[in-house]
Amino acid sequence: HRPRDHRRLVKTFHRCLPKLCETRWVERHEAVQVFHDGFSEVTAALHSICKWKDTDSSGKANTLITVIHQPEFIVTLVCLRDVLSSTVSLSRFLQKEVIDMEQASNAVQDTISVLEEKRRNSEEMFGVVFQEAEDLAKEHDIDLQNLPRSAGRGRHPTADAESFYRQTVYNAMIDNIVVDLKLRLSPEVLECFKLNLLIPSVMLEDENGAKAALEHYAEKYESLLETPRSTLLHKLKAEWGLWRARWLRHKDQNKVIPSTCIGSIDECDADLFPIIRELLLVLLALPSSIATAERSFSTLRRLKTYLRSVMKNDRLNGLALLAVHRDIPVDKEKVIDRFAAKNLKRKQKLAI
Repeated sequence: HRPRDHRRLVKTFHRCLPKLCETRWVERHEAVQVFHDGFSEVTAALHSICKWKDTDSSGKANTLITVIHQPEFIVTLVCLRDVLSSTVSLSRFLQKEVIDMEQASNAVQDTISVLEEKRRNSEEMFGVVFQEAEDLAKEHDIDLQNLPRSAGRGRHPTADAESFYRQTVYNAMIDNIVVDLKLRLSPEVLECFKLNLLIPSVMLEDENGAKAALEHYAEKYESLLETPRSTLLHKLKAEWGLWRARWLRHKDQNKVIPSTCIGSIDECDADLFPIIRELLLVLLALPSSIATAERSFSTLRRLKTYLRSVMKNDRLNGLALLAVHRDIPVDKEKVIDRFAAKNLKRKQKLAI
C-alpha cells in the first residue's frame, strides 16, 4: 500500500488493482476478474519489488508471491471468477434504486437454480475450471498436483488433484453461496416487500394483485397495528377503495402519480388513510435494494474518520443525513444562529 509500491504496480500493470470490496458484490466480481486477467503482470511487479534494497517492501513482496503461487490460491481464484460470474447479474440488478419485487424474486430463484445446476454437474463444470487453473499455473511453473497436507484421515479420500479441489473448493464455495442467498433472500423476506403494491403507480398496474394482498397485510401486520385481523381487514379494504379511487381520478386527469414510497407517504393523509400510511412507513423502513445499505456504508466510511472517531450519535447522524441528502438546501445563517444560541459566550464571540 506504499506509494512507491503502488507506482511500481501501476507502471507494470498499466492500471490500479481494485480493492476486494466487502459490501459491493459487483465491484467484488470486477476485482477478482481484473486480478485474474492481470495475474502475470502482478507477479512481474512483485518480482521487481523483491529486488529493492528496501527490506520491508521486498520482504512483503516475497511473501505475497509465495501466497499467490500456492496451488490452492490459483484454484480458488479461478473458481471464484467462475461462480461470481453467475451472481454478478443479480448483484447489478439488486443495486438499482427502484426494484420490481416479482422480478427480484425471479432473479434470485434463477440465480440459485444456475448455481445448483453447477453443483449437480460439478464434475463436468469443474473440469473446465480446473483446466483454466492448470493453464494459469503452467505459466508460472506451479504444480497443482502438489496437494496440501491433511490432518487425520479424510472422510472422502480423493484420488487426484482435480477431485480434491472440486470437493474442497468448488463444491464448498457453491454450497456456501446458495445457502447465503436462500437465507438472505428467502420467500419470507421478499414477502415483506409486497407492501409496494400500495404505491399508486404499482397498484394501478396490478389492481388484482393489490386487492388480493390486503388479506396478507391484515394477517402479517395485525400485531404491529394492534388491531384484530378481521377488523383490520375490513378497515383496510375501505381505505384501499378510497385510495384506488383517488389515483384513478388522478390518472384520468393526467396528474402525476407517485412511484416511490416517500412520494406516496407525502400524498397519504393520516386522517383519510391511517392504516395505509402506517404500512407505507413500514415499507419505507425496509431497504429497497442492497444499494441502500451500500450507500450508508460508503457514507459512514467517509465520515467516521480517525479525527471524528469520538463524535456522538446525534452529530454523526446529522452529518450522514447532510452527506446523503445533498439535494436539500441548507441555510448556513440559520445553522450559525442556532449554534450560537446554545451558548451565550459563543454568541458574543460570533457577534464580534
